[in-house]
Amino acid sequence: MKLINNENATEQYKYKLPTRKEIDYYDMSGVLGKYENNLDSIIKDGPFLLSLDGRGMIDGGDTTFHTGHALSAQAILHGKDSLKGKCPILDADTMMKKLYAGKGLYRRHPDKKMWYSENNRVGRDQQKPVIMAESFIKGSWKRVVPFILRHFILRLGLFEAKTKDNGNDYSKVPTLTFFTIWASYIRYFIAAGFWPAKVLIPLLWIFDIEIFINGKIKAKSQYADKDVLNHIAYSYWFATCSNTYFSRKNMENMDREDMIARLRHYYDDGRCPFFVAEMWVQILRKN
Repeated sequence: MKLINNENATEQYKYKLPTRKEIDYYDMSGVLGKYENNLDSIIKDGPFLLSLDGRGMIDGGDTTFHTGHALSAQAILHGKDSLKGKCPILDADTMMKKLYAGKGLYRRHPDKKMWYSENNRVGRDQQKPVIMAESFIKGSWKRVVPFILRHFILRLGLFEAKTKDNGNDYSKVPTLTFFTIWASYIRYFIAAGFWPAKVLIPLLWIFDIEIFINGKIKAKSQYADKDVLNHIAYSYWFATCSNTYFSRKNMENMDREDMIARLRHYYDDGRCPFFVAEMWVQILRKN
């Protein structure tokens, strides 16, 4: 992965809380996560895997989210062939294989001693970047097709796979999945070069109504959460892969500077891999 240097980040933006070298946000298994060196947090929530710098540990609770967005941004900025090399430890396909639990389900992180390795913990917010990233990876259909089939056969295409809360054993009612998720499946096949999927393009003119409405909602909200990056990434992806009236208008209406400010605010916590946000800032500024 062609990492950026914080000293040369977009407009030399300086995060208020400490950032580290990009490679330090990877753990010994080669996947991306949140950097944790607070002993109380490690004792309470860990033990996590050791970070590559050896001075902290990596919390893998949001690994699928950060990895999916990092790999997607890498492919957009430097071409999907760049995913065949080290990103920066493993190639993209190997990383996604580690995050695939089998039988049509993904997991947040492969560390089996932690709750986030269970395949019933991946929700809609984690699923979105996974499907987008897989669209740039050759041979990913072996994971994505079973995932989509399971979604429609066992969950009627209406519910996420997450049935347990984060960090505990409490059950939860799965969140609804709707038009945007269905649109991502069609675009996955189109981006992956499966030409018969193009017959489904007319459905995108209906499905993209949801992301257009979400854009209106986001414009009135001041929340700085992970859904900001999901909205930025999917808005860009939808507008550049089988663009429709609603995906185009959604992108045109986006207040990019506001979204960038909220994105950076979310990643400015001293733990999140800040460079993922900066890669998407570059994408927004270039397009």
